[in-house]
Amino acid sequence: MSTSREPAALRDEAPGGCEWVDALPRELRGVVHDYGESPVRLLYRSGIRSAAQMRQIIVQIRVGSSENGNKRPKGTNRMEGLIDDLIGGMARPTTRELVAALRHLGLTVVPVEPTDDALLASMTAIDGMPPLTKEKKHRLRLRAALRAMDAGIWDR
Repeated sequence: MSTSREPAALRDEAPGGCEWVDALPRELRGVVHDYGESPVRLLYRSGIRSAAQMRQIIVQIRVGSSENGNKRPKGTNRMEGLIDDLIGGMARPTTRELVAALRHLGLTVVPVEPTDDALLASMTAIDGMPPLTKEKKHRLRLRAALRAMDAGIWDR
């Protein structure tokens, strides 16, 4: 059942492939690039129109059973548990899918050695701010550096 307001790319009879993706609204193209064509078509046909809602549903389904009370192997720390749940709920995740899911959890993968962009972001993060506590200053600078490295690696 298609309506005139429905993007042609999402109608039942629409073929897949690059042309299909290119015909989508920008926000939905991003979801397709991160998670694939099938979940976007399925969610759209189920009445979900928001890219943000699609992302949230897909990540929650892929993370799998991570509710409190599930048994973890002895010695598993919180981060191991998050990543195990994340990867365990994905059928052979692509790099884009893994990065998108990590970002959804507020995580990233960055090099140990800071990049030039990270150093610049760290140095300018507190410019023009009133005096800060040492801890607050370090948190702001570190967050700016991590975000710069994340964007520099994964968004290019």
